[in-house]
Amino acid sequence: MPESPTSPGAPFSWRELSTRHDGVTLRLLDVAAEAPGASEVLAALSVEEQARAARFRSEADRLRFALTRAALRSLLGAATGRAPEALVLTMGPHGKPCLANADGPFFNVSHSGSLGLIGISRQRPIGVDIEWTRDISDMHGIAEAYFSAREHRALVALAPGEQKRAFFAIWTGKEALLKALGTGIGEGLQEFSVAPKAEAYSVLPETQSFARRLAGASLERLEVPENYAAAFALV
Repeated sequence: MPESPTSPGAPFSWRELSTRHDGVTLRLLDVAAEAPGASEVLAALSVEEQARAARFRSEADRLRFALTRAALRSLLGAATGRAPEALVLTMGPHGKPCLANADGPFFNVSHSGSLGLIGISRQRPIGVDIEWTRDISDMHGIAEAYFSAREHRALVALAPGEQKRAFFAIWTGKEALLKALGTGIGEGLQEFSVAPKAEAYSVLPETQSFARRLAGASLERLEVPENYAAAFALV
C-alpha cells in the first residue's frame, strides 16, 4: 500500500478502498508498529487519547491505536479544513467517537492485527469493522450465544472449511451495522440477521423495533488482505 501523501514520514501506509457510495471515504491502514519513530506519534494525540493508548498492555497495541488515531486526525483535518491537532474528538452515549461542536462528517474506526480501517461519511452515520480471521476454539458456541438463530443455522449448514470465513463475515457485518447505529455492540445482536453475499449483505430484521431502525441501511463487504474480514455500514 502506498504511503499517504497527506502524512509524509508517518510510520504507516494506507490505501483507499472502493465503494459505490458518494461522499464516503474508506482507508485501510497497514500499521508498522515497529517502524523507527512510531512512538513519537503519541505526542500528536490528545491527553485523553494518550491515556487510552496507555491502557493497552503491549507496546505494539499501543502504537497501533496511536497510529490509527493519527491517521484519523489527518483525514478529518483534510475533510474539515482544520489542523488535525486542533480537532476535538468526543464520545457518544455508547462510546461512538464524533467531532465535538461540529455538524460532521460522520466517521468510525476499527483495528485488528496489523491493519486499521477508517470510514468517513459526509451525509449518513457510518460504522466499520475489520477482524483478523484467527482460529477460535469455541466458534460455534460464540455464534450460538451472539448470532441470531437464522445466522447460526446458516453457519452450521456450511462445509467445515467454509465456516470460519463465514463466521467473520457475519461478525464484521453485525458489528459495522451496530456501530453505524451508535448503539453498544452488545445491544441488539440477535434482533437482526445479516447474510453475506459476494460484495454486500442482505439485512433481515428479526424484531419490529429493528425493522424501523434498519430502514434504508446499507451494508457492504470490503476487499481486504487474506486472513482478514471487513465491512462498512451506512444508516
